[in-house]
Amino acid sequence: APYLSLNPTGTTSTSRPKIAISNNITLDSDLTLSQANASVSATLSGVIDGIGGMQKTSGAGSVTISNTASSFSGAVAIAANGSLSVPMVGNAGSNSPLGTSSSVTLGGGGNNGQLTWSGTSETTDKVFTLGGSTGGGTISASTTSQTLTITPDIVGGSSASARTLTLSGNGNVTLSGSIGRESSSALSLTKSGAEPATRLSPCLPDINTSSINFNGVLGDINGTLNLRGNGSDTGNDSLGRTDNWFTGSVTIDGNMIAKTTTLEVTLIGTAGNDSSLGTNGTNGIINPGSAVADSNNILKYPGTGEITDKVINLVGTLAISGLLKFTSDLTASGLGNKTFIIQGSAAVTGEFAGKIVYSTGFATSLAKYGTGT
Repeated sequence: APYLSLNPTGTTSTSRPKIAISNNITLDSDLTLSQANASVSATLSGVIDGIGGMQKTSGAGSVTISNTASSFSGAVAIAANGSLSVPMVGNAGSNSPLGTSSSVTLGGGGNNGQLTWSGTSETTDKVFTLGGSTGGGTISASTTSQTLTITPDIVGGSSASARTLTLSGNGNVTLSGSIGRESSSALSLTKSGAEPATRLSPCLPDINTSSINFNGVLGDINGTLNLRGNGSDTGNDSLGRTDNWFTGSVTIDGNMIAKTTTLEVTLIGTAGNDSSLGTNGTNGIINPGSAVADSNNILKYPGTGEITDKVINLVGTLAISGLLKFTSDLTASGLGNKTFIIQGSAAVTGEFAGKIVYSTGFATSLAKYGTGT
């Protein structure tokens, strides 16, 4: 297989030459790139075609692939700690700096793999996969006020180890699909970079298994963002910011028997104002529960206490864990018997001041767990 080492010599970063290759390249098999010098840029600007793919497997440096007419058909993998930079991601079957393939793999072994995108706003149908055993992946949008929208699911890969998908840069990244994780692995979704980078819109990806911890601001960009926690296994998810301003709904609807989906927030807030759960428009409705019996869905609040006017809509079995006061009545739009569970500790008193209601023809049971009042 062809191997291209982009490692200039020299004693300092200023004495090492910049590498720029403008020749066209034809790939009969996968091309392996190596760039060890993080302080030196390397650019391939020619058209790359052929049946091979491209792998960046070693080196902390960045390699830029810039020609948007490239048509190589093999897959792209970024397995080293450095980054692969492109001005365009493109779509499967269409020419782009990443070729015509449908997939990009981030990470390999214990290394983090980074794709840096420096283009103007675009939507891609390429599938991103976290390929490391312990290493995660980074998608960096470096162009201010521009948005990279990824429509397919983010594939978690086959590793059972915890990994992190990081969204970074001064641009925006939109994830429209779900974030899937195989086995019992835990995937953290995190955000780095200046605001208003990497806000997610129009829908926070469905939380399918294990845990997602998101510490970026969630707000509407190109439409209404709806927050959903859903899973095929036990999930413990958290939102780290209290200044989220999305206006859509909040739903926690894990739908597996004897499994629990938990969404932890530090500020419930009031309708119309920023909070961990956004502004929720003017009604402030939170929808916990699913149609599957014995599936548990928890809104967890480890805060110091607050008063909220947000409405709990019982769409299935509900468990609320935390220390706070709800002033609005329950609603119960889902048909079926439900259990409203209130759980606290001895540290702070919790209070539910609204009406506890039931759906027509069915019963709502009330249960109290924990040591608090």
